[in-house]
Amino acid sequence: MLNPVKSLFIEAERATEKRFLLNDKVLDEVDGNKLAARIEAAANELYNQGYAVNSIVPVTSVSGNTKSSPFCHTSGVVLIATIKTPHELL
Repeated sequence: MLNPVKSLFIEAERATEKRFLLNDKVLDEVDGNKLAARIEAAANELYNQGYAVNSIVPVTSVSGNTKSSPFCHTSGVVLIATIKTPHELL
């Protein structure tokens, strides 16, 4: 039997900056296009498994310090889905 509720964490990839002769630098910016594509793929997979996505909730993390105050970034999202009702299966 399927679980009535399913949740899935999707990690947000950080944008990188190409640097000449140095390793790429990870920026404090989420690559929104990649995150959107991963959310869409996960939502479609859940739908194909018989679930309907009810909520997409951002997960925020606190990182480092800039001078004296910490800053937050989106570390990912959680998709919350429930089993589709019979009329949604059509």
